[in-house]
Amino acid sequence: MKAKRERITPRQRLVLWLMNEHGRITFRAGVRTTMWATEEDGTVTISGCFPIREALLNRALIEASGKHYRLTEAGAEVVRKLKCVPVLLEQTRAPEALTMLSDEQLRSVSGWFPVIRGGNPRQNDRLVLSGIVHVLRHNLLWGAAPRVYGTERQLYRRFSRWGALGVLDQVFANLTERKHDRLQLVVDETMLLRNATSRSGALRGWFPTLLPAEEIAA
Repeated sequence: MKAKRERITPRQRLVLWLMNEHGRITFRAGVRTTMWATEEDGTVTISGCFPIREALLNRALIEASGKHYRLTEAGAEVVRKLKCVPVLLEQTRAPEALTMLSDEQLRSVSGWFPVIRGGNPRQNDRLVLSGIVHVLRHNLLWGAAPRVYGTERQLYRRFSRWGALGVLDQVFANLTERKHDRLQLVVDETMLLRNATSRSGALRGWFPTLLPAEEIAA
């Protein structure tokens, strides 16, 4: 009786292909949707496929190399047998300007997130908060946000609920990034003022730390 041949799924094929093309890969935690992007140093970061990583490790098709992963000889042999470019290659490529908060940034503000008491878990905090930041930084309509962050309804509802609770006031006042050797806010007053939704929220007193309502109305 012949041994059952293990299949290579489309997402496994994607990971193996990217490793073959770029040499080394890192995996990002906390994101449910598979997407990939090339970092400045040439490393490719893949999000949302930890079960795939474990499956490939268990089959010895990839191996850890420090913080990165690379193909084994067996993995390289599988890639050589692939007949075409993976169909998911372009579908899962992250947009150049995609905003994605880091683990460190998320930890720095997660203390202000409301506690979940029963019921269904919240939509992924990193994705939704990153989506909100992306909308404010690029002054987009909620429906224009890349779908990787969630639906228009999910982003708008979280923004409205957390805005009214004062959560976003503290999050935006403490969410920072380093740029040109300087620490600065990820979302600043200018971004909040130019976006119609956040400006309306500011007038209702949602952002007393960054935008006191009396200063806006003056």
